[in-house]
Amino acid sequence: MSAPEKEYGTKDRFLRILLALVENPFGYTRKQLAVRYGVDRDTIKNDFKCFRNAGLVLQKDDKHRYRLVLDKPYKQLKHLLHFTEEDQQLLEQAIDQISPHTKSGERLKKKLASLYDYHKLGHYYLRKPYLKKVDTLLLAKENERAVVLKDYRSSNSNRIEDRKVEPFHVSPPDDTLQAFDLERKQIRHFV
Repeated sequence: MSAPEKEYGTKDRFLRILLALVENPFGYTRKQLAVRYGVDRDTIKNDFKCFRNAGLVLQKDDKHRYRLVLDKPYKQLKHLLHFTEEDQQLLEQAIDQISPHTKSGERLKKKLASLYDYHKLGHYYLRKPYLKKVDTLLLAKENERAVVLKDYRSSNSNRIEDRKVEPFHVSPPDDTLQAFDLERKQIRHFV
């Protein structure tokens, strides 16, 4: 669409911009998005600031085109879990308005629904305190740092003690951590 699209409300524009960035990574500059949605470049700049404040990560290439970085799942999920069911319905309606009967719209609705299926099932690894621990472990792995597992209960000896480890594999669905135990000087499997 080369001509400016009709004027949109803020929420509608946010969703349309996110869809555009997901469907066409590094496809748009701020100026192009401003023209496309009939707003000022500063409005798009402020929209991007809102995205970042919500925990989304935007990346810019050397030609000032943007994409939404999708490799931070736990941090994004942590923020998404604060939606109510009413918020979910509102988002589904907005997706239907923006992208009725399209594959991308249906895909987004399925992703949104899957978040709430997990939430309703009560998977403990999607609860906020657990996500914070997972984020900490993933950050330690990424930065090659050691962490202390406070009051860790060994499933073998049933002893409770702090364990200083360097994580290298974190699996929330399996509730496991593989790490190098710095005291024992060996790779260990923590459950």
